Amino acid sequence: MEQYNLPIKDDNRFIDWEEEINNLNFNKTPDGKIIPAEQRLSPAQNSKLREAMLSLVDLTTKVGGMLVQAGKLALKLVFEAIKRFPNTACGLLIIGTLHAIANTIPFFGHILNGLLLPFDVIILGVAVIKDIADTEMFKGFISSCDKYVAGKLIA
Repeated sequence: MEQYNLPIKDDNRFIDWEEEINNLNFNKTPDGKIIPAEQRLSPAQNSKLREAMLSLVDLTTKVGGMLVQAGKLALKLVFEAIKRFPNTACGLLIIGTLHAIANTIPFFGHILNGLLLPFDVIILGVAVIKDIADTEMFKGFISSCDKYVAGKLIA
């Protein structure tokens, strides 16, 4: 069996990632709605988030003898995931924040991380279900099930 090592190529090499990241408004949702005031990020948090994202842009790694721009692939994946699944992305952000806070507690932080797992499953499950329930495919599935059950009940 022959093995091929194909390079992972960026499908749009002309994206100016620095400009994209600097133009992000972290206090708006991907569809343009403004986040409520009590949930907005401060300018200092925005700055730290931008710095972290800009440091990812130049991250590269070698895979199978080919140089891959892993940072740009990761950023593209994150942006696409936020656009497609905003509730799930927010759920993951909440989970990450809870675990980061738990890790700062000496001695009991690791125990608390274990106790947070059921809450992680609940938060992520609700977020995924909310994202899936909003899709046209799911609505079509529900309507076809409804028609099938109605047909069986009448017959």
